Parts: sequence; structure tokens; C-alpha cells
Amino acid sequence: MSDWAENFALLRCLQCGRELCCDDGPDLPGGLRCVSCGREYPQAGGAAVMFAEPGRAEILTNPERYAQHLASLENKAKQASGLTADQLGQFRQDEPEDSLGWEILFWERWKNDDAGFLDFNAERIEEFLANDCEGGGRAGFFEEIRKHCPDLAGKKLLNIGAGRDFLLERFTRAGCEVFEQDTVLEPLKLLKARGASFCVCSDARLLPFADNTFDLVTAFAVLHHIWPIEQTLAELLRVLKPGGLACFNEPNAWAITRAALILPSLLKRRLKRFYSGDDTPSPYERSIGPLKFRRAIRANGGQIAEMSFKRTSWISPQSQGLKKFLRTVNIAAAHLLPITSSHFSALVRKKEE
Repeated sequence: MSDWAENFALLRCLQCGRELCCDDGPDLPGGLRCVSCGREYPQAGGAAVMFAEPGRAEILTNPERYAQHLASLENKAKQASGLTADQLGQFRQDEPEDSLGWEILFWERWKNDDAGFLDFNAERIEEFLANDCEGGGRAGFFEEIRKHCPDLAGKKLLNIGAGRDFLLERFTRAGCEVFEQDTVLEPLKLLKARGASFCVCSDARLLPFADNTFDLVTAFAVLHHIWPIEQTLAELLRVLKPGGLACFNEPNAWAITRAALILPSLLKRRLKRFYSGDDTPSPYERSIGPLKFRRAIRANGGQIAEMSFKRTSWISPQSQGLKKFLRTVNIAAAHLLPITSSHFSALVRKKEE
């Protein structure tokens, strides 16, 4: 595992793009400072907090400000719960910076709904991987990466939207140096304790890393939470080394059951509530069309090495009634026409310079 000094040397100032220095050590706020413009970036729990807007870091590192911000987000969610899908789209256009706040809101809701949400012991991780049905499963995602990059020893890997990262231990056991990124600070503190080489709390649309830094970039069901995806893909390919591998798993906009959302607003709203329960879906969360994904990759210097469509459904196998029926329809359709699968996986190579 690399030490702090070696890792923070890979960071760049979001204001002027120059290198950073560390005056106060890894655990003190203000320890990271730009050598050129003097801007400082706080640290908390071993994670660097780096956003273009200084106020964002204050929200995440000040408990009182965090609680106030969370209450504000809850009020916005209540207001948004009555909006149609088209109105939510307009919300996204008008307030693009709020996408970071919605991820805080969902993180806190997930914690409140699951008493064992932050229990990261090895037994629970393996149990989750054995039963994970999302997008064909994270364990399968790991094996796909191993197939294209069998020797992971010494590779620098950037994992975007880390959350609880159930694959961290598998990558570290394989010899990877795992760099974790998320917009929420709490999961990064936990991932650092579990053995991540370096953690950065930042916006994936403006990453604080130098060009051509990483051998591998991974994003499991993350891109569809970020708007616009083109901006994030451009950043991921920028920090990837030429010839490096970027690996994605995302919900497919061409899935048969998602096509049910192309309906008049009243029916669409009812179906969204059916899929999401009582929680308001984020205005920034959208499934991704494979053609749109391909175009964004080509536009930013990437090449699709492999794209696969898993014959799965994002509706749980334990579902009942109409949900069980829709799950069956989705899987049946995907066997006849794989591009209608609920998720797709993509392995992308950055073009050699």
C-alpha cells in the first residue's frame, strides 16, 4: 500500500491545476495546499475533501452544516415528490449542482432503512456478493475485469462512486492499489479503515487527479446517478493511462420494462412510484442508452473493448405479484433480444497516444 505523500502527489488543484503540498500531515484540516494559488483543501478521517465550491467541503466536514443541509434536501425531496418526470427533468436542467446533495440524502435514507448498513465485516461482504442480483452481480463484474487484466498486482485503480464498495477486499488481495472516490464523506472514512490506499471526496465530473494517473477505472451502477454522463466519462478517460482499462456496469435504457415509462405522465408517475416505493427518485438519475454511451466514449478518446448485456432483471428475485411478472417478462425478453437486458457491462480502453 502506498504511503500518504506518494498518493497526494497525484492530486491537482481544482482551481489552477497545479501540484499540492502537505504542510500539516495527513489528519489535519488544511493540510493540503496548492503550491501556486495557495488554495487549501481539508481532510477528514484520512480522506481528502476536494470540490470546486469551498462551501461543499464545509457541509461535509461540519456536523452542524451537514444536518442543516440534510434537512434542506428532505424539504426539496418532498416538493419534488409531486412533480412529473418531465418536471423533474427541468429541475435537473435548472439546478445541476444539486445532484451532489441528492446522493447525501439517499445515503442517509439507506442507513436509516437498514440497521446493518454500515456493518462491513468480511462475512457480510461475502454474503452480499453471493446474493447480489444487481446487473448480474458485482462478483461477475470483478471476474470480467480479471479476464481482461489478469495481473492486477501493482495496478492503480480508481473506483468512482465507491459507497460501500463490496469489491475492495478482492482487488486489494489481488495486489491493486485502490483509490476510492465518492461525493459523500462517511463511506470513504470506512473504506480507508478497510484498506483503501487513498480516498477522495469529490465531484466525479471534476476529478482532482493528474492526467494519465490510473491503470484501471471502475464504476458499478454509478454513471446513471450523475448528470451529464458525458462530463464524467471525459474525466474518467482523462485520468486513465493510455491503454488503460475502464469498466462499467449500468442500467440499460432499452430494457423492456423501462420502456413502460415512455407513457403519458400520469401512468409514468404511477409506475415510477411502483418501482421506487415511496422514495422520490433523484432528478439526476436516469438509465443509459448503449448508443449514447458509445458516442460519449468515442468522443473522449476511448474504444469499446467489449459490451455485454446480462440476461437479468433489476427487480429482485424475491418480488411478488406484478413485480414478479415484470421480472419474468424482462428476463424472457432479454433471452430473445439481449439488448433489452436490464443492465449492460462495458470494458473500455483508452487509445494509445
